Amino acid sequence: MRFLYDVCAGKKELTLEGESYTHIFKSRRWQKEKNLILSNLADGNLYKYKITALSRNKARLELVDSVCELAGADSSSNARTHIIWAIVDSKVIEKTLPFLNELGVGKLSFFYADFSQKNIVLNEMRLRKILIHSCEQCGRNELLEIEFLPNLQAVLQKYQNIIALDFPAPALDCALKTMNARPSVLIGAEGGLSENERALLQSSNTTRAQIKHTYTLRSESACIFAASILGFATF
Repeated sequence: MRFLYDVCAGKKELTLEGESYTHIFKSRRWQKEKNLILSNLADGNLYKYKITALSRNKARLELVDSVCELAGADSSSNARTHIIWAIVDSKVIEKTLPFLNELGVGKLSFFYADFSQKNIVLNEMRLRKILIHSCEQCGRNELLEIEFLPNLQAVLQKYQNIIALDFPAPALDCALKTMNARPSVLIGAEGGLSENERALLQSSNTTRAQIKHTYTLRSESACIFAASILGFATF
């Protein structure tokens, strides 16, 4: 654990109880003499607290110091990886989220594609909780942004600088070389994109590209691959 999330991190005094208390003092058997590092995952700071009082179900903390963890970091929209992902099985998405979080994806937009199962409803609070636990483990001090859009048409109305993964199409690494700014990468559900969706992409002049790979990638594997490539690309 690199730090503990608490929405109140930064206050001069605060109380740990409930799940946070159980995790720190019962699961991890934290000692009262050791300081705790907390983050609110909002302002880029890490806060050091000393434990001033400890009881059976709560702990009282007092702020000792703070560090601006993200000082000098480039958090502009052009520097952040943006994945636009067609909704697939919720369990698949939940298992993939920590990987995308660790790879530095800044924003993840979900939409219902023609091949998405329309009865799948993602639990935003559950996804946020998964991301918080991932941040605590990997040390990322900002939350990956999540949004929901109804369909591909809504995606294309909101975003223009997009590369859609599809085939046949030029290789992704070649397509990226033609871009002057970091693009959003659109990934379809299992089965790829429908002919209707391909027509929408063509009418909006959206760039299409494919991952040159020996095997067929699952939707979540394509997301991780794209996040890895974009994480090291410069524009």
